[in-house]
Amino acid sequence: MRLRPALIRTAPVAVALAAAAVTLAPTPAQAAAPECKTTKREPPLPNKPDVDLKVRICVRLDQASSGYRWYEAYVDRVDWDGTSFYTGGKRFNSLRIKVRLEHNNDSKDSATENVTSDVNGSEADYRKAFADKASVRTRSKQWTADGVISFDAANDGRGTQTRQLTGTKSVT
Repeated sequence: MRLRPALIRTAPVAVALAAAAVTLAPTPAQAAAPECKTTKREPPLPNKPDVDLKVRICVRLDQASSGYRWYEAYVDRVDWDGTSFYTGGKRFNSLRIKVRLEHNNDSKDSATENVTSDVNGSEADYRKAFADKASVRTRSKQWTADGVISFDAANDGRGTQTRQLTGTKSVT
């Protein structure tokens, strides 16, 4: 059996178009890419070498089903860099990162990560894979993440202080 030349030329195109349609079709289980923001802060440490902190917070649409959406906000990464190795004891009595999941600048849930022992334990390092997440199940769209660093510098007599983190762009 001999195929007509027109059929031979169009068959590969039809197969390629069908494959592209299957490849490009979104699946309901896919989570959207997160919106993240990194903020750099240098908490004051009287009589101790300073520590530069970089905190990356994120918000994402985790999944959507039956008209509801599940959003999450989380601390993605904390980097720190001390200007020199500190052998005079601990730098912080406490150092916590709080992330808030917000809708129209109204906090709906939050999660706090304690990084005190991490930062006190090494001059420069980073930490990822935090367990706590702020989450919400909603029909609303346009969610953001925001947060604060709370710290109590060791032996400075000031108690706990806070510094704001820069919020993320919104996800829908």
